[in-house]
Amino acid sequence: MHPVAVRVGVLILQLVEADVAGIVFTGDPVTCADELVIEADSGSREKIVQGLVVPDRSRIGSAEGVIQRVASFEDIAVRRDPDGSTLQQVVVPELAESPCRTTTDLDALGSLVPKSEGVSGPGPHVVAWALSGGRWTCFNGGQ
Repeated sequence: MHPVAVRVGVLILQLVEADVAGIVFTGDPVTCADELVIEADSGSREKIVQGLVVPDRSRIGSAEGVIQRVASFEDIAVRRDPDGSTLQQVVVPELAESPCRTTTDLDALGSLVPKSEGVSGPGPHVVAWALSGGRWTCFNGGQ
């Protein structure tokens, strides 16, 4: 039996008080299509992680641009409490079915993602991201 080299990395993420946050898959994880799949949620990704919401989902092709946008129904928001914990707040009904980001946001995020390949190597990749006060943060390289 030959020994197997194992490489382990530890990623420490800065906590960002996000207006919108999510994940970008640089290849469709279901169909393997060569397109970006963006999942997003208002506030932090906490509701997605806890399984409290199905996130907004967008598919973007390199030639076609936005192929599909599906807004989720978000009746609660998870925000950071000043003591460092999280708290749930009710979302006003007129915002509950609105997409949490614009086409301009999708375009900006789509232009940031290729930078991750310069840091992490060829894809596909999963890129965690947050938008806070107009500033983008990508958690695996692009910023």
